[in-house]
Amino acid sequence: MRNYIVIVVLFFLQMGASAQDSIKNTSILLVPFQLEFYLSDAERDIMAQTNRSPDEYRNYFRKTLDLKIQAELEVLGPCVSLLQDTTIRGRNLLEMFYGKAGYSYADPVGGRTLSKSEIKKQKKQFELHPDAQTAPQTITTRGDSKFMQVEMGDTSFLNYLFQLYQSNYIVSINQFEIKTNYNSCIDIANKIYRRELLIHYSILKANGKQVRGNFCMEFFPSSTNSDREIVERTFPGIASSIHKEIAEEIE
Repeated sequence: MRNYIVIVVLFFLQMGASAQDSIKNTSILLVPFQLEFYLSDAERDIMAQTNRSPDEYRNYFRKTLDLKIQAELEVLGPCVSLLQDTTIRGRNLLEMFYGKAGYSYADPVGGRTLSKSEIKKQKKQFELHPDAQTAPQTITTRGDSKFMQVEMGDTSFLNYLFQLYQSNYIVSINQFEIKTNYNSCIDIANKIYRRELLIHYSILKANGKQVRGNFCMEFFPSSTNSDREIVERTFPGIASSIHKEIAEEIE
């Protein structure tokens, strides 16, 4: 009996070690969103609050989001960002990726799709407290709406990227959105509404198959218009959600 227990314990320890080795051996290539796919209905408010030009704070959002996601993904294994590869080759490859990529809206890919009753329950769970300073809450919407996906028809170029950067996965950030929900008023007296920051992403394997794809969402009040404050409130949760998606795929 004692020998049987020892064998069972060793089996589960080996299984755990194999899972850890799988994660450690995972290498990821991160592709930032194109500035053309930055969409926001809060531009006037951000411009009034931020001492930057629109190009400057849009690039700030792009670079900071990239760094936040890269830091989260490096917990799983080596992560290289094409935005951080400032060599001539790196910049050319990023432009080639954009040039060869096709984008379209699709239903979420991978993971379990929520039923209508679960979606309704989830929406109710994430209703905001009427306090404008309430911390944002992160959700990943599944089956509730379309997301912008990336499609790579040139699999030879994709294979070249995987081999060059020795990656198992490519995480492509496809679209950045800020939307004001005028039906959700946080503070009626001061006309403060709920805003939603959405990041659309695709996770690709070397054969070009999109194994996961969706969008992450963070909520913040329309009274928050500093680019730095928006980043602090929303980007950590977004990066953590994408980390979780990759971790689930690896397992």
